[in-house]
Order: sequence, then C-alpha cells, then structure tokens
Amino acid sequence: MNYTKENLIYYSIIISITCVVPIIAYFNMARYIDNMTILHFIMPTAIGFISSFGLANFYLLKITNKKLQDSEKELKVYAYFDKLTGLRNRVSLYDKMDDMIRQGKRQNILNAVVFMDLDGFKIINDTYGHDAGDYILVTVSQRMLKLLRESDTIARIGGDEFVMLLTNLSDKSKVNSIMDKLISILEEPILFKEIELNISLSAGITFYTNDKSLDSDELIRRADSAMYQAKDIGNGKYEFYTLK
Repeated sequence: MNYTKENLIYYSIIISITCVVPIIAYFNMARYIDNMTILHFIMPTAIGFISSFGLANFYLLKITNKKLQDSEKELKVYAYFDKLTGLRNRVSLYDKMDDMIRQGKRQNILNAVVFMDLDGFKIINDTYGHDAGDYILVTVSQRMLKLLRESDTIARIGGDEFVMLLTNLSDKSKVNSIMDKLISILEEPILFKEIELNISLSAGITFYTNDKSLDSDELIRRADSAMYQAKDIGNGKYEFYTLK
C-alpha cells in the first residue's frame, strides 16, 4: 500500500464517520427517554466515541508519517545507490566528483579518477547465467570496498563498469600501490555453486588537482580512454591517461 496524504485523508474520513454516526443515533434515541438518561448515559458515551476518534486519528497520523518517512528513505537509497551491489550509482558519483573538483580548486589537492571494467564478465554471464553475473558483481564490489580508504569513493555506473575516486593523495605513486593490490585481490577465484570463476580488472586512471577547465564528464572520459589503452595491452592491467 502507498501511504500518501490522500490515503491519510480517506482513512480519517472513514474513522470520523464510524465514530460520529453512533453518537447521532444515540441523540435520536434521546427523544424517547428522560433528560437524566441523556446526562448519565448519552453524554459519557458520546465523550467516549469522541475520545476514540481523537486517539484513532492520532495513531493513524503517527503510523502514516512513519510509513512516509520509511518510503522517503527507501526512495533516497534507490536514487543514490546501486540496488544490486549497494555501491553508489552514477548520480551519487557525480555529486562526489563535483565535491572533489570544488575542493581541489580551493586547496590544490591531488585526486585520481579510476575507470574500471571486468575482463571476461560477459562470457561468465552468458555461460552461467545472470545469477552468476550478479554474484560476481557483488563479490567484486565487496573486495573493492575492503581495500579502499574511508575517504575514497567507488560507484557502479552500469553493467560491469565501476568508477573509483581516490582523494587527498600524498603523491601519484600511491595510486600504483592501490591498483596493484586491487588487481591482485580480484584475480582470486570466485566460487559460485561449486563452480570456480575467474575474473580480472582493467583500469584507466587520470589525475585531478585544480585544473578549472576540467569537469566530471571530461575526467570520466579521460579515465575511460586510459582503460581501453590498458585493455589493448592485456587483461588485468591499468594505464594512466596522457594528453596526446
């Protein structure tokens, strides 16, 4: 059920009718009985119905507001996070990249954008089915997360493509260390229903400091271009973007 304001109004009207109609009936009965009966029987009953009406509406409002809040949280999760892996999605990634660019312009901080693609994923997905493909994506995502620092960001932007933001780097060599560990850990076999699956990672990397001419789209494009250069060399490789 969708808990909307319209539903709230509808149920409030139902409760109102349910509570008020008996009160009207009681007062119609009062025509045939004396005033003392009205005072000692009808009025307390009416007060009881009115109190019930108020409590019912109070709890209805409370429950409905809780449902609305839960629905809003759920929508926010779907809007900013990938449903399968729990990683950030493209929308959330671009928000983080915009923050990274703004910070880089102010503080001249060294950052890196890494575009990643899984080698052999399509073959596994076609051979063993989407369940195997999904399992690969979830397992790879978990392995990546374990390797990243708290300040870093990783997002799944579609299919078997991921983007990683490495921020506040002390120097460019730090990226080599992270990528070597990442490629090594992803080459470890993944066991799916007693089937040993092997996957590797190709990646392209571009750096960002305070270049005001660069935006998120251009950084993604550069990292993507470097990733295809890595694929030309072979699986399980990474390359840095260089201006031609």
